[in-house]
Amino acid sequence: MRMFFVCLLAVFACPAVWSAGNPAVGKWNCSSVGENGAKLSWTLAVTEEAGQLAAVATLDGTDISLIDPKVDGDTLTFKLRVNDHEVVSFWLHIDGDKLTGRFEGTDSGKATITGTRAT
Repeated sequence: MRMFFVCLLAVFACPAVWSAGNPAVGKWNCSSVGENGAKLSWTLAVTEEAGQLAAVATLDGTDISLIDPKVDGDTLTFKLRVNDHEVVSFWLHIDGDKLTGRFEGTDSGKATITGTRAT
């Protein structure tokens, strides 16, 4: 009987362990559309090491380290320093292999973002 409960516990514990992974980690193909209709294609790479997130955006072959990436539930947030006086804030909703969200900055304006996990 004891073995039955151990097996039962293992079966129910596995989904919790499987879902413990960070949903943001991976490479994402993203597009953003600004208020003026300007479109940009870029990639987002999110890694996690020892519980710490790191994120890099790549645009036109240039890697840009992102500031303070965090995941809260299914929301990924981070910032990007554009210049000495502007930091752009990003909010992305993760739904499986899809991202939707926005960014906002004082000079950069606002944009919507969509993305899919790269395979």
